[in-house]
This record gives sequence, C-alpha cells and structure tokens, in this order.
Amino acid sequence: MTSRTLRHSSRRIQWIVAAFLPLILMGMLGLHPSMSVAAVPTQAEVYCGQGLNFVDQMRIREAEESFQKALELEPQLADAYYGVGRVYFEQGKYDQAEKAFASAIAFKQDGRYYNALGDLLHYLGRVDEALTAYRRSLEWQGPQSAYAGIARCYFSKGDPESALVWLKRGLKEALYEETVYVELAKHYAANGGYDRAEAVLRDALRFGLSTPAVHKGLGIALEGQKKYDQASYEYNQALAMNRFDVESMLLLGDFYRKQGKAEMAQNWYLEALKGDQGKPGVPNPDRTRRWIADRWQTFVKLGKTLMMLGKHQPALEAFQRAIALLPERPAAHLGVGEALLALGQADGAEKAFAEALRLAPQDIDGLLGYGRFALSTKNWAKAENMLKSATRANPASAEAWVLLGDAYYGMLHDWKADACYDAALRLNPNERRAVRGKGWVALNEGRFMEAEQLFQRLRQVDSRAGNNNADGWIGIGEAQLRQNRLLEAREAFRNAQVQDQRDARAPLGLGRVLLKEGNKAEAERHFTNARLIDRNVQNPDERLALPTGRIAAKPASGPAPLKLRLDGGASTSPTGALRSWSWRIESGGAEPFTENIIGSGKSVEHVFNGPGEHWISLVVETEQGAQHRTLQKITVYNPIQVIVDGNPVDSPDGLENARLENGQILAPARRMAELLGATLEWDENAQAATLLRGERHITVTAGSATAYTNNGPVLLNTPVYRDEPSGRMMVPAALFKEGFNIRMEYNPDTRTLAIYTA
Repeated sequence: MTSRTLRHSSRRIQWIVAAFLPLILMGMLGLHPSMSVAAVPTQAEVYCGQGLNFVDQMRIREAEESFQKALELEPQLADAYYGVGRVYFEQGKYDQAEKAFASAIAFKQDGRYYNALGDLLHYLGRVDEALTAYRRSLEWQGPQSAYAGIARCYFSKGDPESALVWLKRGLKEALYEETVYVELAKHYAANGGYDRAEAVLRDALRFGLSTPAVHKGLGIALEGQKKYDQASYEYNQALAMNRFDVESMLLLGDFYRKQGKAEMAQNWYLEALKGDQGKPGVPNPDRTRRWIADRWQTFVKLGKTLMMLGKHQPALEAFQRAIALLPERPAAHLGVGEALLALGQADGAEKAFAEALRLAPQDIDGLLGYGRFALSTKNWAKAENMLKSATRANPASAEAWVLLGDAYYGMLHDWKADACYDAALRLNPNERRAVRGKGWVALNEGRFMEAEQLFQRLRQVDSRAGNNNADGWIGIGEAQLRQNRLLEAREAFRNAQVQDQRDARAPLGLGRVLLKEGNKAEAERHFTNARLIDRNVQNPDERLALPTGRIAAKPASGPAPLKLRLDGGASTSPTGALRSWSWRIESGGAEPFTENIIGSGKSVEHVFNGPGEHWISLVVETEQGAQHRTLQKITVYNPIQVIVDGNPVDSPDGLENARLENGQILAPARRMAELLGATLEWDENAQAATLLRGERHITVTAGSATAYTNNGPVLLNTPVYRDEPSGRMMVPAALFKEGFNIRMEYNPDTRTLAIYTA
C-alpha cells in the first residue's frame, strides 16, 4: 500500500468518524436522530428521543409513556408535543393529534411539525389546509417528503398539472427523497405510462434509493410493460429487504395469478395471510378496518386462485373466512356460490348467489355470477332475467352480452342470441365466445359457409391468444359435415383431436362422419371413446331443429300512408305445429328483440303513416319453444302530387296508392279515369278493365303484361295487378299517355306528376 493510499484511507476514516459519531452518541443517550439538542441533553429530551424511537418501532404505548414523562419535566418541550401528536395519529385520535401538532408549532417553528400536520390533514380530507402545512414545512427546512405531500394534495384536488410541477421540482431539490420518485412513478403508471415510471424509479436506484417501495413500484412498471422476468426480480428484491412485507407478497400473488401460475399465486397469498395474522397492536379503529379489509381481499384472491386450481373445498373455506371478516361485501358470497356449484351443491350455491344480489342488487359481478349459475343448471328463464339486468347495469360489458346470448341459445331463440353476440363483438372484436356463438347460430340456421368462416376466425383469435382450444376445428368440421363434405370434415375433427385430446366432441364428430360413410362399427368405436371422455357429451344432431319464418308483404313499398297486409302462413316447422306468430317493427338497435310488437297471428295489417325504410320482422315459435326470426324491408315514400292542366289534385294521399316500381309510376285505373274524364268498365270474370275516353280505349287484364289500345297491343314493363289491401287495379301511368294521346311529365325530385289533357 503506497503512502498516498494510506493518506486517502486515513482521511476516509476521519470523515466517517466525523459523520457518524454524533449519531452513535445520540443512540447511546436514547435520542432520536431527528432531534436538535444542546450539547448536553436534558432528561426530558432523553425521554422524548426514546419516545420517537418507540414510534418508529410502532411501540405506541411505550412511546406515549415516554412523551408524558418528558412533558412532566418540561411542559413546553415542542418535540414532546410533536411525538404525542404522532402517537394520537396512530391511535386514530385525530382531534387530539391536531392539537398536539399545533402546540408543538406554537412553541417552536419546525418543518417536521408542519409536515406531520400536513399528513394528518390530508388523511382527514382537508386538502387545502394540508397544502398550506406542507408549504410551511418546506419554508422551515422540513423533510423533503413535503414535495410529495404537496403533489398528493394537488392530485386530490384534481389538478395533476400542478402536482407534476411540484414532483419535478422535488426531483431537482430533493434528489435523495424516495417518496418523490415513488409518487411520480405511481402517477405515470396509473395513466399507462409504465416506461416513464420505470425511468423515474431507475433514477432513484442510481441515487442509492434502493428501498422496498422503489423496487415494488419498479415491479409494477415492468409488469405493465410485460417485462415479466424483470418484474418478478424487483418484487423479490423488495421482499428480500423486508421478509415480512405483506404488500410484496400480495403483489407476487397477483403477478402469478394474472399469468395463470395459480400454484405460485396460492403460495404467496398464504404467505401474506401468515405474515398478517394479528390485528394491529395500536387501538386505531381506522387501522383495524383497513387490516380487516386487506385480509378480506387476500382471502377472496386466495379463493379465486384455488378455484383456478380445481381445489374447490379449500376455495370454499377461503371465501367463508372472507365472509366472517366482512359479511356485507358480496364478492365472497359469489365465490362461495361458485365453489358450492363446482362441488355439486346447487341449492347452497343458489342461496349464496341470492345473498350476493341481496347485498348489491345492481352489482354487475353478482348478476353475472347468478346468471352463470342459472346457465349451468339450464334455468334459461332465470338466466335471461339476471343477464338482461346485467346488460342494463353495464351495457359496455361484453361478458354480459355473451352470457345473455348463451341463455337465448339455450332457449332455442337463436336470433336473439345472434343479436347479443353481435353486441359483444362491437365491444370486443376478439371476444372468442361471441364468435363461437355466432358460428353455431349460423349452423343451426343453415348458413353453413358463413359458419365455416366464423369458425376459421375463431381459430385465428385463439391462435393469437395462445389458446389451445379445439372449438374452431370442431365448428369447421360440423359445417363441412352438414354440407356432406365428409373428407374435409374428417380432417377437421382429427385436427380437433390433435388440438385437445380431452375434447369429447372430436371423436363424436369422427363417429358421425363414419356413420354417414356407412362404417357403423368404426363409428361406434369413436362414439364409445367420446362417452369415456365425457359421458354427457351432446350430439349436435339432437338439438331441436328451428322453424323457418316466411313473410309475404303486400305491398312491400308505396306512398305514405301505406297500408300493409303481412302474411306468415307459409312459415314451417320440422318438429310439429307452430304455436305463435309475432310481428315487430325493428329499428336496428343493440337489442332488436325489444322493439315494438305490432300484432300476432298468421296475418296482420299495419299502416305506415310516414315515409322511410322500415324493417318488419316475424318471429315464429314452435310448441317446443324454438323460435326463428325473418325480416322484410318495407319502403314508404312521400305520395305523388298530381297536377291536371295546372290544377293540383286535392287528395290527402296524392294519387291514392300510386307507387314507383322499376322506374315506373303505377296508378289505380279508376282514379286515373276520373282525373282524365274517362269511364271504366269492369269485367269481373275476366278480371279486365276497359277505359273509354272519347273514341279512344285502353283494355288491361290483372296479371298480364300486355294492354290493348286503339293502336293495338302494348307490351308493359310491369304487369298489371290487383293491389291486395285496396283491391285497386294498378296500371302503368305511361299507358294512359300512349292510349289517350295526352302529355305527362314526372319530376322525381318533387315527386310531382303533371298531366296535360288538351
């Protein structure tokens, strides 16, 4: 070692001794490092130092005794009042704490006292007063954590811009203050800026602030960026610094549960519960309430994790422990319901779900939980009721729409199910259950190519999500099987079997293909294999076939007011008679099955008074409850205004049921005869009308595209027909122009027909 090295080592030792000797002496005297004392401390100051040390160790009762002894000796000792204030704060005696801090400040202006007062006032929600106290703390050289305190106040006031100004100022003036870094990173992470949060906390580490809070915050920032290995390291670093840190254990539990590593999550939740077994030693009601709430949440998380592992009985016990702590919270009751359902105790499960809903009738989780229970027991009506309430409680819940769709699918109301799946996909285009549901609806309605495309889409969604599920291949095979594309169907079901050997639907599908090919023995072998995997596996062929609704609308378009006759008599059912026909006006909403009902029965009449495009739906239902919906577009336009020789025809509906078809005006023959001063002769047997005007005549026959005039036969673009609702004979208006040698002009913009008879 050189003399220069020795000199440097000697100086370093001198510096260390100079820096730490006062602290060592204060410790020997029982004083707290934050105290400013004279060269020889008084006995009261010694008691005060002991008290502050006891507060740091959460030995609150001993701290209180020490401060009282200090005040007995020196009634105006400011540090003693400061210490008493901290004791009262921990005990939840907030009024007394505030008075104690005020007394300390009255005897001595000290930044520590203002900072403690700021913490108390912010905790009590008195944000403006807290802000003033923190600023006074900085004025009197108080702890630099006051920068973070000021920022918290501005966050509470809804002013993040000012909060960020103070945090960034704190980073410049308080380089070694942990709370400033942690508070700024917390803000960035809460707003999705995980990369910025990481950068801030890595700066903290560079300045030597390697604390549990910094490492926990860094873990959250890294997890938000999906840097899972690094996040795990940081959480474990925090725990290594304080092996009793329950928050670190819970963060690790949540971290592993989100990744599906349920065993590891379970272990950390159990560790957290072991490490936090006793109630807080301080008799503070607020602290006790927080302890109870934290343990309740940990038991609920543990229960959910155990459910993921299939450990239903231990999960039930965890949820029951949570209920014992806070019986008024619904989440644990929901957990009990799910656990009991998995254990086959349906009655107990239903009671638990009902209790959860009683506690929070509009709680979306409660409605969804009860809805899932009803679906699992095939109580479709109850499921519909719960899940419709869920969609009302939260229309943005894709989960609620999917489950409601499943309820309607179970009720054989596939058209309603389809609408619900569409609503879910509008909210989340990658909602796999909605894609799957739409695929099965398309299959049941005979739209096989569309179904195949949907199941291909499902495979893509599953592939992107890393979901090893056979649903896509099963659906593709089913679509191909129903089209008798047997070789392709066989390949699809084999792919499903490779994808998931535990899915009984794959051998079932292969057996059905073989049965169609006439290979009964091999088919039966596959059926047996399917039943061994799942004895309750259902054959899609056994699902009740849906009816088919058909609408005949006469007319399908016309001027307002348009009177329609709607006939559903051609609707059919493969499983017996239809029991109901329900007619609705649809508006294309998210829940079209709630639209206006306009009638029931095989045929109805309806009048559209205003112009526009309308959709009429017919829902037919079989005796077994299966439904089908079909749609018919109805176009209603403004009536045609007729002007004869410059005089508008005074008629409430223009040319009375005239309509535009294939670019031609069709008008009632009798009404046109009246307007043109002609006569009409009707032949009922021949269903023919002859119109006479002077020496000219026009003869038309219902159903014929040929008319006869003085000039001979005229071929019509649109056949003449009898209008169903009105019984009028509808004739192309242009025929009158040719047959009677008159002039007509039609303006499509104003829907005006000008007739000149002279």
